[in-house]
Amino acid sequence: MKGRLLAVLVLCGLLAFASPGWSLTIDSGATDVGIKDTVYASDTVGNSYAEELAWVQSLLGTGYTFAETDVYNVVAGDWEAVDGSTDLFALELNDEPVYFFIKIGTGGLSPTPDTHFLYTNLTELGYAVISLSEISLASNFDIGRVSHVGEIGGTAVPEPATLLLLGSGLLGIVILRRKFKK
Repeated sequence: MKGRLLAVLVLCGLLAFASPGWSLTIDSGATDVGIKDTVYASDTVGNSYAEELAWVQSLLGTGYTFAETDVYNVVAGDWEAVDGSTDLFALELNDEPVYFFIKIGTGGLSPTPDTHFLYTNLTELGYAVISLSEISLASNFDIGRVSHVGEIGGTAVPEPATLLLLGSGLLGIVILRRKFKK
């Protein structure tokens, strides 16, 4: 009896760490783009490749790099509204970067927001999913102000919940094996 109670408590604990089972979509629900990516940092940075690279490395460390070819121009038509939202937009990326940044044009925006936003790419690494409300409080901001995107390589680190789930599965196999060996 105590063993079953312990198993139920462990299962409840694992579920508390599980990530959401839902995801956002585009193309009328046909394409899964994961969940909204989180803003890691933002700042006003120059437009040159060297300045953008220095900014990224000042935040993430020198192990994270990107080539000039990993930075490319985008237009409003490249972004797709997520689930019909006017705030969430998704962009299919060229690779599956761990991080990405966007650069926005600030001309005419008041108050003037930061120019660069670094995101942690979550779940579906092939898509960038951003929220316009996180970028600017200016009333005349729209997705057409995003001028370019930079994809930042590096080694993806597994989520703690994933490792915990894998470990508990392996532990369960060991326990079952010992039980049936007796």
